Amino acid sequence: MPFLKLGAAGRERLGAPEAIPISLNSVTNREAIRMRVLGYKTPRLWRNALRGIPVDEDGNPVPAQIDGVDEDGNPAQVSNPAVVDFERDYQAWTVLMWLGLRRVGIEVDPSTLEFDLDALDYEPDPEDEPGKAEDPAEDPDPSTA
Repeated sequence: MPFLKLGAAGRERLGAPEAIPISLNSVTNREAIRMRVLGYKTPRLWRNALRGIPVDEDGNPVPAQIDGVDEDGNPAQVSNPAVVDFERDYQAWTVLMWLGLRRVGIEVDPSTLEFDLDALDYEPDPEDEPGKAEDPAEDPDPSTA
């Protein structure tokens, strides 16, 4: 299971554990209703927003991958070297933090939730635990955390 880790000040202020487990594949009806109020019509749209938009050095959107061919001439996708950063959807990450906190028993209002983005760490599923990992396509790109 992936985890979010707040900075020390945020953990102390919110009373949060060091690692907050998150599940991108489980959203209740009440959570989905709150997500809608926060701007995400469906949980799938919220999950997509977590990925961010790849941008070049001038902040222009670019594809994260480009079509290419491997050494045998077979079609392949390779990382786009023009991608230097990701434009984050901060509201989507706030919803993710709200869900994580809610699931460890900390009730906060997502519209007033505040935490240090620079101190936030996203820890994906450990690869060495077969059968426990969620679908990797559902995990947001760690560089957008």
